[in-house]
Amino acid sequence: MELSLVLIFGWPALLLALVLSVAGILRRKPAWLAVASVIVLPFFIYLAATPRFRWIALAFPLLLLGASIAVHRSRFGLAWALFVPFAGIVAWLAVVVLSE
Repeated sequence: MELSLVLIFGWPALLLALVLSVAGILRRKPAWLAVASVIVLPFFIYLAATPRFRWIALAFPLLLLGASIAVHRSRFGLAWALFVPFAGIVAWLAVVVLSE
């Protein structure tokens, strides 16, 4: 039970979403970005329960969904621009967690 919770809410889900997102943009597969958006949704819902992130945490899965739409419309620069904040928050969270 604990392993499934870690896989759903934890770092493996975030890393899988990062890989899927980059691969989705590079291979021009919007469905991969949509799947990445669904994969990170539980983590960011959990993060939205903290006082620091409240509603802003829910924007990150939407950014990936927007990147999916941008890839579908062949707007790859926009897709990268929507992906970068997601990658940035994941990197920042990793630094915060590893520094404690």
